[in-house]
Amino acid sequence: MSCRVAYSVREPVFFPVRRSFKDRKPVNGPVMSKKPNRLQVVPESSPFVAESVGERDNNWIVRTKRASDLIVRLGDSIFNLDKLTMISKSGFLNRQVSQMTPDVVHIDNFPGGPETFGIIVKFCYGSKIENTISPKNIVQMYCAARFLEMTEDLGTGNLVRKAEDFLSLLMFSSTWKDLFLVLRSCESVSPWAETFGVAKRCAEAIAWNAYVNPKECVQEKLEMETEDWWFEDVSCLRIDHFSEVIGFLKKKGMRSEIIISCIARWTSRWFSRVIPRSNNGGHGEKPSNQRNTVETLISLLPPQETSASCNFLLHLLKLALAIRIRTELVEELEIRVASVLDKSLVSDLMVKNLKENGSVYDAAIIARVLKRFFTCKTRNLPGSESLAVGRLVDEYLCRIARDEKLEVMEFRMILETLPENARSCHNSLYRAIDMYLKTHPEITEEEKLSIIKAMEYNKLSREARQHVMKNDRLPVEINARFLLVEQVTATKSITAVGSDCQRTKSQAAAKVGKFIERSGSWMKKLKSDYEIKMMKKEVENMKVQLESLEMCKVKIQRHVKRCVLLVN
Repeated sequence: MSCRVAYSVREPVFFPVRRSFKDRKPVNGPVMSKKPNRLQVVPESSPFVAESVGERDNNWIVRTKRASDLIVRLGDSIFNLDKLTMISKSGFLNRQVSQMTPDVVHIDNFPGGPETFGIIVKFCYGSKIENTISPKNIVQMYCAARFLEMTEDLGTGNLVRKAEDFLSLLMFSSTWKDLFLVLRSCESVSPWAETFGVAKRCAEAIAWNAYVNPKECVQEKLEMETEDWWFEDVSCLRIDHFSEVIGFLKKKGMRSEIIISCIARWTSRWFSRVIPRSNNGGHGEKPSNQRNTVETLISLLPPQETSASCNFLLHLLKLALAIRIRTELVEELEIRVASVLDKSLVSDLMVKNLKENGSVYDAAIIARVLKRFFTCKTRNLPGSESLAVGRLVDEYLCRIARDEKLEVMEFRMILETLPENARSCHNSLYRAIDMYLKTHPEITEEEKLSIIKAMEYNKLSREARQHVMKNDRLPVEINARFLLVEQVTATKSITAVGSDCQRTKSQAAAKVGKFIERSGSWMKKLKSDYEIKMMKKEVENMKVQLESLEMCKVKIQRHVKRCVLLVN
């Protein structure tokens, strides 16, 4: 019988320390054994082909024509094996046997567990691995073979080479479905799949299939020719594998708009898993995992400012604030939202509020990005950008004003974020305020005044002013103030008609003078609506006089023109 010499070498080993699965990590670097390497003489090809391999009460029994002389313990499972048969295939077991007396090897954290080790035992005893290996278990088999150091140094056709060949075949010629089976199976053998590079190779293969024409590479996706045909499958991946796929897509040159859409799909699908635990005792991820997830998503965003929609960035910012990620990342995200704010639609700002018994939409986060917008922009802010944001905010105020649970403080917070030059007309602002007062009739006069002070009467259109004078929802003080302004404005118009209306002008001016003299006391103490009604009546009379004077002025101008034509 031909023989060869197998010996223990100084290679990385995995200490059999009993601990939880999450804490199990492969040990890198050489480890010096306490005993000198012991020479083993083993047969070139083992004649001890297993008749059967079975499990009974966590005891795995390999039946051969030779008695077992090696015990391998994997957690609670025990394997009774033939020493020479196993060490002829595994450098790890060869080294462990040479260091232990009696021949009992303890492994508490084996990749794939007892099931995978059972398949490897069959391989060592002569069973063909090709009949057992599949896309579902290839990662476990590959990691286990690398763990046991079943390399070609111990014999041609060892398990590492066979697993490597099968894995390479999957990467280059497998179906889209099989690639995801392989990548998801990496989750059960972390971190070995990461250490041995299996997850990275599979993520790159998925990215390549997503990047190229699906008609050429993905047979089961022929009917889906849209650019997002791969979103749904990729959004099911764990965050670390998802980031690997996105990273490879960036390297291959995938358009930033498509990458952003895929990240948005992933975020939407896993949103409930990322948000903090609710107060009702619901289970979620650990805070550290939540922060890592959100920070990873932010790092995946392409650098182009316009590649991400304002709505998606706002949702991501909301997550970042809820998870309390690093301050510099929050600021970076706020700046990014502010950079696209003037190009956004009001629908982009409609971010739902997650607080129980709170308003439907989150006004606080909108106020936050508005402050960032006007802070980041220089004082030489183009008027078009400022006015665009002003119109956007007024539309947003009209939307949220109908919310019965929206508090005055939240509504006023949005009002106070805009500077004076952000609105050229206050019609939309007045519409939002009036809608809020109509939806919230229970608020106090002081609260009404706190939100109405943001509106300027002289920036309202004529139609809006007419509505203001008839609006009983406004506070009495505001009604009086606006009526006074209207009377003064009307008086100025009357006095500008011309000398032909001098007598009417003098009468109107006298009325206004008397009103202004007593307006101070009116503004301080109004006890009923009678004064307001009288003021409204005076304004209406002055408007009638103004219209009459305007008609008179037009007639005079026409008469003057005819006279000039006759003279010429």
